[in-house]
Amino acid sequence: MPDYEDIAKAITDEVISDKNEIRKKYITAFKSEIGTFIDYMVKAYISWKEYDNSINGDEKKAYVSGIMNSVISLQVQSMELFVSGHHIAAGNMQRQAIEAIALLILCSDNRLGVLPKIMENKYSTNKAVDNVLARANDLNLNKG
Repeated sequence: MPDYEDIAKAITDEVISDKNEIRKKYITAFKSEIGTFIDYMVKAYISWKEYDNSINGDEKKAYVSGIMNSVISLQVQSMELFVSGHHIAAGNMQRQAIEAIALLILCSDNRLGVLPKIMENKYSTNKAVDNVLARANDLNLNKG
């Protein structure tokens, strides 16, 4: 078994080492996909900003805007982790983004009453994907 110093060096190298070579390889391998991703994120940001500028003191819209902003942030952070070689962390962050997107879909139908539950801190985001799938017909979503 390695001694304390060897373990400390390995952890230190992982935490503070320059990962430029790894990033360069991923960026080269996924250049086209990264460009497409950036284009989608720019469009998402512009759409979010337009929505955010329309809030005018509406608390419900402010909650929705916050979730929308979270989706964009989570997506960008997930991609940054991915191109840094941190696939598991990127996947976990992507899962959170998908849950937030599902949450927005649920919030889009007032009949479901999800937004008031969110505002009262009585709704778990972890349930959002399952709830969207269960209510796909009500939400006019194609499951295929």
